[in-house]
Amino acid sequence: KIITFASINMFIFACMGIIVQWSPLWLVRDLFAPLYMVGSIVILFNIGEIVSNFLGSKLIKRFNEKIVGPYFAMIGSIILFLSVVSQNIYIIYIAVFIFGFLISNVMPIVYRESIKHSELPIPLTISHVSSIAFTGVIFGPALVGLSAETFGLTFNMYLLGIIMFAIATLMLLIMQNSEQDKNTKSKII
Repeated sequence: KIITFASINMFIFACMGIIVQWSPLWLVRDLFAPLYMVGSIVILFNIGEIVSNFLGSKLIKRFNEKIVGPYFAMIGSIILFLSVVSQNIYIIYIAVFIFGFLISNVMPIVYRESIKHSELPIPLTISHVSSIAFTGVIFGPALVGLSAETFGLTFNMYLLGIIMFAIATLMLLIMQNSEQDKNTKSKII
């Protein structure tokens, strides 16, 4: 299961890397955004993440890990996808901020879930998950470069929303299975 959790975080890191590295070029090249606006999309994405990380424990207390993790990421993915459909720069800017806000707490939840499911010591589990996850920052943006040559950057931004939605769905399924296993074990005992 460590590989599954590491792969989930790898795709999340890839999505973040794609937003940071490719969205400015996409805005200029495909949406003809003025240059003074281009760098601010990365800033908005990061502000969304930072605000969400500061509020992470409060959000989890108010809702729960399943809502703050997979459900928030699903909602953020839909918002991002619809903003790309709109092709409106201002809607995209707002959506990228919301996307950053809604996906930023998925990674810490993935780490927590990996610790729950691992038989390894906590430091070793975190090390394994992190080592694999960081490859997403390297390969995600590189794959977009190859894909953009054939399909264009707009296609890749659509795909970003779809992939993040799929990753959030996988995380939700894992969390639900974990709850069912826990309930089954408690009934047996």
